[in-house]
Amino acid sequence: MKITRDLMFESYLINWIKDREAGDRKGTHQSDLLFCLNESALRRLKPIEPTKEELLRWGRGYAVQRWLTRKLEDVPTIEVDGIQVTLDALTCPKCGGVFNELSS
Repeated sequence: MKITRDLMFESYLINWIKDREAGDRKGTHQSDLLFCLNESALRRLKPIEPTKEELLRWGRGYAVQRWLTRKLEDVPTIEVDGIQVTLDALTCPKCGGVFNELSS
């Protein structure tokens, strides 16, 4: 078997990850508040292009999330107290999920 690198497909995947992970967000997202607030503000005010390595790391995270949750799509983003939250999954074995409670 001969394995060859498909540069067109590689470029397509990198751009797909970039569009999904590095796109502009409206409002305040929960992930903006998890880490350094100065970094979150600078990321909005003076964005820098993510490196290929960062994009590939984000792509691995996306793939692992899909495998762990067994869901191919994100759940809808909800807003709680003016902060947008995107849950990784809607349900857990013990509580049956919190989506309905949070979105009301």
